[in-house]
Amino acid sequence: MQIGIWVPRGGRMDMNGRGFKEEPAGTASFAYSVEVIKQAEKYGFDITLVAQRYIGHDIDGWVLASALAPLTTSIELMVAIHPGIVTPGVVAKMGASLDQISNGRFAINLVNGWWPEEMNTYGNGAWLDRNDARYQRMEEFIDVVKGLWLEEKLDYNGVYFKVDGGVLPAKPLRKPTPPFFAASRSDTGKNIIASKCECWFALVQPWFREYEANFKVISDGITEMSQRAEGFGRKLGFGISAAVICSPDGKEAEAIADELEQRSKDRSQGGTSISALGAGLVGSPERIAERIKQYEAAGVTCLMLRFPHMLDGVKQFGREIMPLLGRG
Repeated sequence: MQIGIWVPRGGRMDMNGRGFKEEPAGTASFAYSVEVIKQAEKYGFDITLVAQRYIGHDIDGWVLASALAPLTTSIELMVAIHPGIVTPGVVAKMGASLDQISNGRFAINLVNGWWPEEMNTYGNGAWLDRNDARYQRMEEFIDVVKGLWLEEKLDYNGVYFKVDGGVLPAKPLRKPTPPFFAASRSDTGKNIIASKCECWFALVQPWFREYEANFKVISDGITEMSQRAEGFGRKLGFGISAAVICSPDGKEAEAIADELEQRSKDRSQGGTSISALGAGLVGSPERIAERIKQYEAAGVTCLMLRFPHMLDGVKQFGREIMPLLGRG
């Protein structure tokens, strides 16, 4: 199992009703991100997710990942990509470049788009109202990126992307290609991921005290997606995004999680960070390690973690939980 971490974008992150509230980005924020990721490498974290938020104070995800590449040595850099905002040809070129710079440590987190304002502002009116249209564009996007990486010359005639004799001399070091990670709840999206991506992020239901029920939802999802992938003659990896809150006896951690969830009240307004508590990684180091092992046994291959305070959380996880996973 890969143990991963979200790249922090601010010095301290407090969860509110819409998720983690972060400090404005800037020089101090970048320095903090570097410190956290270096600590993550020190303690054996395998991968980091560099989110892309176009509307906000955040440093651009591609720029941040490129800046982190020469400052790190082992951690994999997964960059979030929005089909429709960046063209697949440009992503293929930038991805191959970042893969070379990082010595094969590049991966893609495919974000199909959910915010019309963001897609229209930064994608020149790229928002598509129809769900099936967005998925068709995503599938074509994958085809073109992988085609340019794998083929010496690409001809592609899609609805949203067309390539006539396209060439990309700069190929990624990673073979056959850097991996694609993606999430989807729809049948169409799941089939695209099962047939063309390398890892599916499972849905994490909210509320950490409902761990058993939430674990079953995740486990059932892994079983379903494994069967879909087998139907395409493929094997698929499985990821979950989880918030971790740890204290020696678990009581303080549960009290913090209860307070954070209470702020969200309405489940539909909890945001991804609050929902991530539903993975149940709240409590003592022993409980958290036990549940991580249960996820691994269920088929989870990538655990993407975040903490209320990222630097302290990484250090605590590295010192107290990694050894319980046989990785200290």
